[in-house]
Amino acid sequence: MPTISVSDLQPGMVLRADAVHHNGRLLLRAGVTLEDKHIKMLKTWGLVSADIEGVTQEQVESELLNELPPGAVDDIHDELVSLFRHADRSHPMIAELYRLLVRRHATEKTRDCSSEVDR
Repeated sequence: MPTISVSDLQPGMVLRADAVHHNGRLLLRAGVTLEDKHIKMLKTWGLVSADIEGVTQEQVESELLNELPPGAVDDIHDELVSLFRHADRSHPMIAELYRLLVRRHATEKTRDCSSEVDR
C-alpha cells in the first residue's frame, strides 16, 4: 500500500485507508477529506505516513523537484554523490537516506528561489 509522508499532506486530500496509531488507536477513517486540523492531529500523534487516494510519494517528490530551476537537481545529486562515494547506495537504508537528503536539499533550494522572487 503506497503511502506519503505526513509532512506532504495537503488539505483536500482523501484518506484511502484508516489512519491508525501504532498502538492501534483509530485516528481517522478511510474516506475522510483532510483539513488542516486533521493534518495537525496526525502530526501530533506522531504518524509518519498516510495512505492517500490518487497520490504517491514519488509524485509528491517529483513535483517538488520540478519546481527547481534547471540544473539545480543535477547540482544536488553531484553534491550528494560525493558525500555517499563510500556507501552502498543499493542498500535500502542508504537509498532511503539519499532520497531524504535529495528531498531536503530540494526543499531548501525551493525556499531559496521563492525568497529571491519575493525580493
